[in-house]
Amino acid sequence: MTVTEYDSPLDGFDPLAEGPHASNSDRSVFEEATRRVVQNILKSYTGYFDIFSETLQNALDALDKRRSVEGEAFAQKLWVEIDIPARRLRVCDNGCGMNLSELRYCFRPNVSFKNRKESRGHKGVGATFLAYGFGLIRVATKSAEFEAAVKLSGGRQWSEDYTGAYPRPKLEVDSGNIPELVDERSGTCVEIRIADGQRPELNWYNATSPEQWYHILRMRTPLGGVYLSGKAAPRIQLTLRVVDNAHNSQTKTFSNVDYPYPHEVLSRMLPKVKSYDEIKAAVATIEGDNSKIPQDFRRVDAFWHIWNAEQILEDGSPFEGQRFSPDQETLIRRHEIAVYGCFLSSAKVWGEYQRSDLGIRPHPLILKGGLQLATDFMVQGDLGVIPLTSTIGYQAATHVIVHFADGNPDMGRKVFQPELKSLAEDLARQVVNIFKRYLYLMREDTGVADVSDDTDTYNWLESRKSHRAEYPLEFVYDGRHLAYASEPSSEQDLIAIFHELVGMGLFPGIRFLCTSERDRYDGCYVVHYSSEQLHRYDAKERPLGVNSKLILQRESRPYVLEYKYDLDGLIADFAKGVKHENEIHAVVCWRIGNDYSEKFSLTSYLIGAEGASRQVYGATHALWYERKKMAEIICISDVVRFMREPDAVISEHKTKYKSA
Repeated sequence: MTVTEYDSPLDGFDPLAEGPHASNSDRSVFEEATRRVVQNILKSYTGYFDIFSETLQNALDALDKRRSVEGEAFAQKLWVEIDIPARRLRVCDNGCGMNLSELRYCFRPNVSFKNRKESRGHKGVGATFLAYGFGLIRVATKSAEFEAAVKLSGGRQWSEDYTGAYPRPKLEVDSGNIPELVDERSGTCVEIRIADGQRPELNWYNATSPEQWYHILRMRTPLGGVYLSGKAAPRIQLTLRVVDNAHNSQTKTFSNVDYPYPHEVLSRMLPKVKSYDEIKAAVATIEGDNSKIPQDFRRVDAFWHIWNAEQILEDGSPFEGQRFSPDQETLIRRHEIAVYGCFLSSAKVWGEYQRSDLGIRPHPLILKGGLQLATDFMVQGDLGVIPLTSTIGYQAATHVIVHFADGNPDMGRKVFQPELKSLAEDLARQVVNIFKRYLYLMREDTGVADVSDDTDTYNWLESRKSHRAEYPLEFVYDGRHLAYASEPSSEQDLIAIFHELVGMGLFPGIRFLCTSERDRYDGCYVVHYSSEQLHRYDAKERPLGVNSKLILQRESRPYVLEYKYDLDGLIADFAKGVKHENEIHAVVCWRIGNDYSEKFSLTSYLIGAEGASRQVYGATHALWYERKKMAEIICISDVVRFMREPDAVISEHKTKYKSA
């Protein structure tokens, strides 16, 4: 691109100039005031994705503006380049382009050329953030009447300088070569260089392919448009190029640019997903008899639904219990509020999706449970916590989006008016309450990620063979071989193994009354510890035995028994209020996990003579809340290893746990 007659109005132009008639002393005062304004804007942007959000937002607004003139026949195109080693972000669009005045003043604080009702951004602070928040910004634009390119260097250094060492930067005419727009009538390209040591680190999430960045940007930037109130998502051709740290370049084109709603993108981990309407229709047919629930509605992995403003306020709405005030009803109608909710059986799915499906750094989570505020068809800021007063475990398992038309957040796209934020929190809380009514249909959180999929029988059998080869389980007790040949991969496997071990005599004195997958608790059992020689703890002869005071000539009362692949699943149930810690006597798990430590503590029965206080034969741990013992834990993997290598397990427990 060649710049000719526009050199003079642009080259050396100061976007923050105070005006030609200001005296030198006045200019000094104005400059410091302007610097403070810029600094306040920069401080309002603290998120990793802010640089992506502002560049993409402006590009999408430019595309919308041109489409509003040319209609649906206009082929919208967007180019994004992420060069990780060069620390460079480049975003081009074939939108409306800019004129001379817009190019000169677009970086000035609080100056916007957008229509508030029709644009995603209109505060006039995003371009200021891009220009003065980084080391270098290049802008090239073309339209039917105008074509130019400029750059601004050292904006961040000036904004942070208190010594006067860095003069306020001015525009410089740049070589405006835009290969993407050679065949386009109009458009704009913005390129930003991130200084060394400055956020964001483009390699933070270990995303190196266009596919990975496409999903990331859909989750956390306006590229993932939120169109809950009925407006159709725009048809945009996105070309995404990524250069990795080895300087390998990959390019791919995408067409879907709406938000990655969890019930859609988590389909591999959530094979059975039902909408609220489907659930209501199915429940209506059983007339209160849960035994008649269709098989397709048993053990559901996730519920989801979208409600618009009319559906939220209509008579008979599930939100009726919210009892909106007249002011809240007015806000719902004025802002055409729409709500999306997705309620998962397990919060572990978020991490599994990021780790296995996306193949990126698992933490921090990008898509997760919480309340996401959105306005003007895009997400705004990070997810907040759904303010539940009970069953707080559902905060991590529920994803709620509340979208406002013309929500008008403050600088940085984060802070909404208090009444809107409060209303969104009320709506999110009610979404959780709505879905909680159908918990009896949902798959129980077993503490292990569900990795089931639709593979055919052959592949399933092959996967079982591979699992056995990688995780063999060879165990012999009293001359009898355990029938299970591989370690458990699910709660069902664990139940089968435990019952077989009881039958082999490894846990004498335990008798089962029932097991259930539909009731609140998994099982009911009694114990009959009648023999000193069979049941009493002895460090050498019976290291898994029980307290001698439990040796009685009668059967105990019934106790509650819980099964979990790992203890984390039970801790999640406690947080959700699905199960109560003071009602469970014994827990059988394959492994312990780590989540217990946030609220509870564990002690070991395998250290020293602590087994003498054991109440359940074979218990390896005791679960404590403060100074109260809550339950006995039988960790099967520890029991199996203890029977083979007691010294190794005892040494491990001394390191990890306290004595009982």
